[in-house]
Amino acid sequence: RIASAASRAQQRCSRTRAAMMAREHGSRILNWWRRLRTCDRLALCVAFILAAALVREMPVSSDDGGTAAWDAPPQPYDAARAKKQLWGGSNATRLPTVAACARVRNEGPYLKEWIEFHLLTGMSHFYIFDDASSDNTREVLQPYVQRGIVRLWSVQEKCPKHREEICVSREHDAEHGERGFRDECLRFNPDGAAWVAAIDVDEFLYPSAGTSL
Repeated sequence: RIASAASRAQQRCSRTRAAMMAREHGSRILNWWRRLRTCDRLALCVAFILAAALVREMPVSSDDGGTAAWDAPPQPYDAARAKKQLWGGSNATRLPTVAACARVRNEGPYLKEWIEFHLLTGMSHFYIFDDASSDNTREVLQPYVQRGIVRLWSVQEKCPKHREEICVSREHDAEHGERGFRDECLRFNPDGAAWVAAIDVDEFLYPSAGTSL
């Protein structure tokens, strides 16, 4: 009983102390408000009203963080429409010294759009490593391979230590991550590009100024 009474007394003291602190803070805020000039009070009120209105009008994103847009069925690629949307005309400039390096697997539905987009932005060569794709990836890339735009290699299980040709292996990736295909692009760079961009097929580069990378 004595312990219970002591506990209740301590709780009452805590509530009393909290109430006193709240009154003290409230008194400070009230005194501060009283010291303000009328014009300052009006300015603060207007600022609060505007802030509340802005917050109310802010759009709420419905994006759930998923990849619904990327997973959606691919749309037929229209080169003329894409070029017009990108530049507003036919003034795209191609630079022969920019290449893209990518590793792909079952990206067939998206490769044409990715390549054509970057051709418009100034890239002229694509170094692509096919990691056991089972879709139409090679069929999509074949016309670009014939035109000399795409160089295509298959990812191997194991590469020889001393080699004179490009080779990317899963064994190397297991030890060093996916850095292997990037290293191969930079080391061999068969088309002698001045710049090599190591990107994925869902990444699109475009110039922040001008009409070409």
